Amino acid sequence: MDEFFNQQKESERERMNRLRGWIIYIIYASRPRSVDFATLKSMLDRRGYPLSSHRLAKEMSFLCGEDLVRVSRLGVSKRLNVEEDQDALLLRYMESYNADDGYCVALRTRGVQFQEDNCDVLGVLRVG
Repeated sequence: MDEFFNQQKESERERMNRLRGWIIYIIYASRPRSVDFATLKSMLDRRGYPLSSHRLAKEMSFLCGEDLVRVSRLGVSKRLNVEEDQDALLLRYMESYNADDGYCVALRTRGVQFQEDNCDVLGVLRVG
């Protein structure tokens, strides 16, 4: 029985790592433009990864923490460089009624390097 649960846990971990890889891949393919959250969620849904706003914020927080992506508000030119600012923005995203409206994500240099196979990141599986 434990082996079954261990296999299930490993399968869920691989699916989560693949999801993060698809997020990076979609953003990479959209460069140099950022991707709004609504478009990102729609594209992930078509690939079999439907996400709630809460789950997307959780994955964005992980990717921000790994310095792979940068989250911002659409139309705001000020860049958020501090991790706490990214987390506060993601918290507002999770708590807003029309959560997908007005938020976008772009790759940082490390995200580009990851997708181009110049570095590895634990917890993210390269796809595409």
